[in-house]
Amino acid sequence: MFDDDDVVLGIDDLHPWIPVSRKTLTNRLRDGRDLPPHYSVGRKTFFRRSAVLAWIEQRERESQEHTSAVADA
Repeated sequence: MFDDDDVVLGIDDLHPWIPVSRKTLTNRLRDGRDLPPHYSVGRKTFFRRSAVLAWIEQRERESQEHTSAVADA
């Protein structure tokens, strides 16, 4: 029914992709800071693996663009 990219992850499952503590992730959720697209069911928060990977790729592109802009300045 789901392929590997459509797997739904809980906040504890993000660590392999976003290697910060659970507390940091929950603080970022609470504060509305930058995290992959997510949704909540009750008190639980979930992320689609494909959205997490796309979010990481976007952050990598932004970092490379910033590095290039700084190098060109």
